[in-house]
Amino acid sequence: MRKSLRFMSFLALLLAVSAAAEAGQPRHVRLSYPLPDTATSIGIAWNSDSTGDGSVVEYGADEAYGLTRTGTAFQGPGELLAIHEVTLTELIPGYTYHYRVGGPDGWSGDRTFTTAPGDACSALRFVVLGDDRSDDDSGASPRWTRILEEAVASQPLFLLNSGDLVREGKQAKQWRNWLERSGDALAAAAHMPTLGNHDDGPVDGDGAFYNQVFHLPRNTVTNTEDFYWFTAGNAIVVSLSSQTYEDDGMASQAAWLDQVLTDNPRLWKFVFFHHPVYTSSSLLGLLDVSHPPNEVGQNAALTPVFDKHHVDFVFYGHNHFYERFQPMRGNGGDEEGIPVDDPEDGTYYVVSGGGGALTYNIAIGLFCGGAKGSATCSGSHHFVRIEIERNRLRYTARATAQQLLNDNPGNSKDIESFTYEKAYPGGVDPCFTAPPEPGPEPLPEAAQEDAGVPVPDVADAPAVPDVPVAADLPATPDGTASPDVPAADPDRPDVPSPPPDQGSQADAAAIVPDTGSGASNPSSGGCGAAAFGGGPLASCALLLGAALRRRRHAG
Repeated sequence: MRKSLRFMSFLALLLAVSAAAEAGQPRHVRLSYPLPDTATSIGIAWNSDSTGDGSVVEYGADEAYGLTRTGTAFQGPGELLAIHEVTLTELIPGYTYHYRVGGPDGWSGDRTFTTAPGDACSALRFVVLGDDRSDDDSGASPRWTRILEEAVASQPLFLLNSGDLVREGKQAKQWRNWLERSGDALAAAAHMPTLGNHDDGPVDGDGAFYNQVFHLPRNTVTNTEDFYWFTAGNAIVVSLSSQTYEDDGMASQAAWLDQVLTDNPRLWKFVFFHHPVYTSSSLLGLLDVSHPPNEVGQNAALTPVFDKHHVDFVFYGHNHFYERFQPMRGNGGDEEGIPVDDPEDGTYYVVSGGGGALTYNIAIGLFCGGAKGSATCSGSHHFVRIEIERNRLRYTARATAQQLLNDNPGNSKDIESFTYEKAYPGGVDPCFTAPPEPGPEPLPEAAQEDAGVPVPDVADAPAVPDVPVAADLPATPDGTASPDVPAADPDRPDVPSPPPDQGSQADAAAIVPDTGSGASNPSSGGCGAAAFGGGPLASCALLLGAALRRRRHAG
């Protein structure tokens, strides 16, 4: 009996020590975009036991970090405990940062995020998925974890979630379960959701649990995070709320959308929300397995704006299957649109509700494809991947390994894939650089003499001065000589020096200032060519010295 009591006391002590060790530890780290400019900013949120645990992000080029930003914390509802939010700004576009979150009482592990490109020419990849709620009161579907992991494995910059993340949005426990089942995936790519009909409550606006869990931009109509916009590269993404603030048939949101798209022109335009504009619905109304189109009366207000600005894709969920329509033009408040042949003349409407909730795989053949313009249907759990490179877009709808009844790698396959090339406005490619005009070919020496062109005598080469070798050059942190990579700017302590292997050539041009030295471009094969390993001046000097030495030896 005494041994049993001692063992129980020892076990209680271990649990207490373990709980004390975990107190203050950051949990459920997640990335988002609280500001529209995703090239120079990002948001990071997490949960802990107390608001006093520390709301600090350390970040930088590597695990040494070097930069620090402090945010805010507030007491979340119920089991969500304390919620911390930090917004990082003045970041380098297209750059990968290491980061960790927390404070003196505990830190997360090291993670990374990448900012969006800051130009119209760099490649961009993102994923769309949604309806990941459970079919019971647990919150997130047990299938959500594997589906999300597979989507993030494709290394998207961000994810768009078409809504219905949990079964009952006014239960804090379900949001905690959703965060737990999301795991570390949300710490690798920004997650940008929209409100589904299961997500709201217990009130609208800042008091809603959805709005407290996520760190999102605010709109200028309601000053809430219910709908918002952001840009990435040459794309603009707008989230609308078809669940809240829709009393006027979404007319106020449509007017706001029109203004946002007018003020922020981008080649590629994407809009997403929860309730379908166009969708196939149940067979003759006898089998209620799907929601109808235009369910909240949004079509009359929204489709004219989509047509006016030629929105490329409109994504939504609500129905638990995949359906893509051929390019469509709006038809006022009608439940069916007008199919067109060319995507230049219409918008792709896509139902993507395969994130984990019970899918309609068995019944899909009974009704899907019945709506005018429906091109492809699938009842599989899935996600949609969008890849943009300049004016070319690659669209892929992919069934995941995790399906309704099993998790098998053989389930993972493309439902469909196609490429769409869009014309530039005015036909002008902003990424095109004209090659230099070729100069006249030099005449051979004999031809020059025949033409009366004097050929200068070759004098003896002057003495070659000593050229510094790599060991004499300033060293980078990894010990390699690199005189042309600048040190951190003391006037900009928030901008770290990029490692030599970071970023694209366009990124490097934005990070390394032009010294005006006249050195040739690294890609041109001149003295500044990257193949020579050092800076432009060192490379030119080494080449010149070698050439002159060869000439003396040859003479």
